[in-house]
Amino acid sequence: MTDVYLIGRQFREREVSIDELIPTAFLLSEDMVAKAGKEFDGRVSSLEPLLVYASEDIYLIQKGNETAVFAYQKSLRKVIVHVELDDPEEVSRLQLLAYRAKDVSDVSSIADLSLKVVPQDEYDLIMGIFDDESDILRQLCEE
Repeated sequence: MTDVYLIGRQFREREVSIDELIPTAFLLSEDMVAKAGKEFDGRVSSLEPLLVYASEDIYLIQKGNETAVFAYQKSLRKVIVHVELDDPEEVSRLQLLAYRAKDVSDVSSIADLSLKVVPQDEYDLIMGIFDDESDILRQLCEE
């Protein structure tokens, strides 16, 4: 485990099991997953590290759901993560996204999310519907 500094922020770099990752997305496009693996040369280290927050014995993904799915599809059992240090507000936000992924699409693991990869046009359509519903709910709450 080493400390990494990016843009003035401190992270801990670790190699963790895919099974310890909690996705915060309920759907991905094939294009997103393919882009995540563009530089893959067969080594875990060739994938971009995921940005995660630790919560108990799990890691909530802030950035890199598509990279985790790509690694899973390639039968990699571990990935490199940058663990963000202490931000309870962000952990709460990511926990809400993880709950939404489970509620909306029954996604609670990278294996589950790997089954929710769709063509880009289908992804755009579904996400557009969710954005519209979110806007409607936001407007109702403001009234």
